Amino acid sequence: MGLQNKNQGWRFLVLPAGLSFMAAGLAIILWNWTKIWGQDFGPIYLLAKALFRGYNIYAPNALRLWWPRYVGPSLSDMAYPDFYPPSTGAALFFVGLLPFRAASLLFILVDYAVLVYGVWRLTVAFAPEWDARYRILAIGLTVFAGSVRWGFGLLQVAPLMLGLLAVFVGALTGSRPHIVEALIAGALILLVKPTFGLPILGLPILQRRFKFLVVMLGIWALINGLGFARLGGMAAAKDYISGVAGIYNKRGNSTNPYVIGSFFRIDWPALARGVGVRLKQVKVVCDALFILCILGLFWEMRRSEGFALEPATTGAFLAPLVCLTLLGVYHHDYDAGFLLAPLIVYISSAKEYWKLSGVKLFTVLVIWYAGIYMPGKVPALLHALGVGRNIIVYYEGMQGTIVITLALIASFWALHAYVSAKARGKAPLAHARGSYARV
Repeated sequence: MGLQNKNQGWRFLVLPAGLSFMAAGLAIILWNWTKIWGQDFGPIYLLAKALFRGYNIYAPNALRLWWPRYVGPSLSDMAYPDFYPPSTGAALFFVGLLPFRAASLLFILVDYAVLVYGVWRLTVAFAPEWDARYRILAIGLTVFAGSVRWGFGLLQVAPLMLGLLAVFVGALTGSRPHIVEALIAGALILLVKPTFGLPILGLPILQRRFKFLVVMLGIWALINGLGFARLGGMAAAKDYISGVAGIYNKRGNSTNPYVIGSFFRIDWPALARGVGVRLKQVKVVCDALFILCILGLFWEMRRSEGFALEPATTGAFLAPLVCLTLLGVYHHDYDAGFLLAPLIVYISSAKEYWKLSGVKLFTVLVIWYAGIYMPGKVPALLHALGVGRNIIVYYEGMQGTIVITLALIASFWALHAYVSAKARGKAPLAHARGSYARV
């Protein structure tokens, strides 16, 4: 409502601007595809291939052996194992049916299509008064940010995860939720990359949809069980566990902020090392902080029991859940695009949500880091200006985690303000009125 009631004079520009951003984003994505060979997509592709062939892709050096045959030139650091669970290959099985380049193009187009539909679905749920022009503008800005900032350039699953999260939240929100659609979107997120799963688990708990949660987790467990059986049974499972346990010692995954290539991490262990926490204490400190935040969310959920099904309540919980899933579990900077889902929720009801403490700070932080900031370009500029290598690496490694931690604090602040206002009998949001049934 807030977006449409302002700047009436340039409303005719909204549709052309949205379509231009969508077209420019797709053009950049396809242009980048012609120049890259899909290092980050390779493990997913080979996992899908392995499921078709019944080959243990998790065995030591298996990825190194398969890479030159099916993907392209091998990497010098390709000694690490495939760290995606079998469910990732099962959910994206279609890529294993094609040659690598064709599969990577199809993967990009699926990413793009799901992201477009997801943003549309989310704005329908939280801004029902918007007409198509404003939804297209929201889609265009999101796609364009993704094309130049996160995920698409590396053939990562981050854009797909954002699109599926948007579908999940949109389908689960409102007086008549679309449970089957939400179940499909949520299950796909858990299957493809469970490290994005905290909002998928948290929102059903908030809404007391425990049967829904059990079915979704059952799908995840069944697909992974069948997948491990196909890849070699217990031997494959043991190789997977062993490989994942050792991956954090590899280049690009260390928590040491001074290791170039590792400064892309945005989770708390990297920040803890950067501020001087000893390596042996990092896990304890970060796990304690994560558990403390989870307990805070459960406390707010308990206070929200009388209005847990209202769309505004879902929107208020989404931001801290997204921040916490990025900070509490291993993630890189391209995963910051996940933050755009709660940002879209806040902006789609800007006039109402912005009355809550913390929302404006969250919005500024996310627009800066997930929408504008270019992780690879700024360090190059600093280097050209003569800034020392250690300073650049430390700055780049710390910035993302600090920004998302501040966003988490801001979103908790907003959530507490919302729940407190509702508990006192006030309605801080226009969406917060009405009767909602649990399905």
